[in-house]
Amino acid sequence: MINAHPFSITSIPSDDEIVFIIKREKNWTNKLFEKVQQGKDILIFIDGPFGNSKVNLDDSSIDYFLLLAGGVGITPLISMAKYLG
Repeated sequence: MINAHPFSITSIPSDDEIVFIIKREKNWTNKLFEKVQQGKDILIFIDGPFGNSKVNLDDSSIDYFLLLAGGVGITPLISMAKYLG
């Protein structure tokens, strides 16, 4: 059985790797961190994106962006800020 746990990717398409931000908080994430620290392989399935985002970061008619988020909502904005940076 696969347990689904949604996390946000903070890397951008031009990065050479996929970067996640995962908060170590409860049972599942504690076990994940233990496996990684022990050097065990982990298998990750990536699915999505989900939601109804209409943001086009390449729109040349837009001069400024205001990115505002809190909590877990910050992780996709990290990716956007890196891309715009």
